[in-house]
Amino acid sequence: MNTNDLLATLGGRQPPGAPEVVSVAICGPIEVALARDGSDAGLRRAWRQRQKGRPTPLLTVHDAATAGVVRVLGPTDERAPIRQVPADLLADLLQRTSTMSRLLAAREISEELQRLDEGGIPGVVVKGLLTRHLVQVRLRLMDQWAGMQKAAKDLPASPDWRALLSGLGFSLERRKQRGWLARSAGAPVLVVHPIADPGAFARLDEAGRPPEGALALDCHAEGVRYGILASGARLRLFQAGTGAEGGDSAATTSYLELDAANLRPADRPLLALVAPDALVHGGLFDHLVAEGKRFGAELRSRLDEEIRSRVLPELARGLGRWTEGRGGNLADPAVRRDIESAALTWVFRALFVLYAESAGYLPIDHASYQPTALTTLAEQAADTLDSLDARATSLWDRFAVLVRALRTGDSAIGVPAYNGALFSADSLPGAALLETASVTNDVFGPALAALGRDPGTGLGVDYSSLQMGHLGNLY
Repeated sequence: MNTNDLLATLGGRQPPGAPEVVSVAICGPIEVALARDGSDAGLRRAWRQRQKGRPTPLLTVHDAATAGVVRVLGPTDERAPIRQVPADLLADLLQRTSTMSRLLAAREISEELQRLDEGGIPGVVVKGLLTRHLVQVRLRLMDQWAGMQKAAKDLPASPDWRALLSGLGFSLERRKQRGWLARSAGAPVLVVHPIADPGAFARLDEAGRPPEGALALDCHAEGVRYGILASGARLRLFQAGTGAEGGDSAATTSYLELDAANLRPADRPLLALVAPDALVHGGLFDHLVAEGKRFGAELRSRLDEEIRSRVLPELARGLGRWTEGRGGNLADPAVRRDIESAALTWVFRALFVLYAESAGYLPIDHASYQPTALTTLAEQAADTLDSLDARATSLWDRFAVLVRALRTGDSAIGVPAYNGALFSADSLPGAALLETASVTNDVFGPALAALGRDPGTGLGVDYSSLQMGHLGNLY
């Protein structure tokens, strides 16, 4: 299926006076428009032209480079990330939401597009429970990965939640009031609330409670730390924490979602994250949480040393060279203080961006943002250290483009405006120097690489493993 097939299935027609749009179709409360230009800018232009302040949620679509995959923007904001999703799954999603209200349909479509987006891991949503980098990279290098592969090997290809949890080793029993209790070796491990419609994951129940709130109450009642909202092959895991066990209160805004029906073969071992031996006290999940805290503390220490010994000296050297080349007197204490301030302000900006990208607050997985990302820039610098040019300033120039995008917002790459002092042209000490200076690749590249490549692992840095206290310490 491609976008023409999709629009034809929905009864597409050519709208009058819309040169950016080939055809439009209505599917319940949602309008779908086939954009003439499939670029990021083209999808956003088509969205603006067709929407024109109307309340109807709108998706603009175009074929992706991969057959059967659609690029999608919407449904309520042209600044949203552009997603890449299989066309047949988008058609199913539109059909499933066709009888909903505008508000509920828009909410579910936004959530589902994130889950199905092939820019990340299809079938996986990491929202605060563990980290994206851990799930995508570090976990697969750990000793536990082989056991996870074995645990997931014989699971059914597209099970419902009961078959999946049973295959992982749970025994299931109905609870008197609602839901199911999953046991392992006779001991309760987690509460499961089945939901027929996955759209209800974000919907209030008849008592006006969000489904995760009712789940957390039942976890407390059973004295277990974990709960799952389940629909078909989709499992959304929450860490509920119980006072009896000394745990934290329920963190119902954080979850890990796995959809067994949409996981790629290489990612199916992630299903073992919800196996009994992963969720019992002292199991894999506890290990990963503890490892994340330890990793974050050690990473903070390593970054602190890198910033002091490599990043700031390289930046100061590059800024000093540029200043001296324009007649500045490096013997002047005021000039040296300005260079020092500029180097520190640059580091503050870089740490903010790298954390936001790693934690998913900036759209690092999406094609429009990736070439501009500081993570990408740092990886390229680290991979080309031996050939960085002493005359070129391309790395510095590219980061300057990203700073300006963060300052004013840039819908073409899905970046909102950050209006505080950090990216202002003149609010922080040294910011004015950063606006005019230019540092060559041979000096700036090593500074970027030191921030973007973890000296302890040789991998990209998992900034999302840093806690607020770690970042505060670095600042």
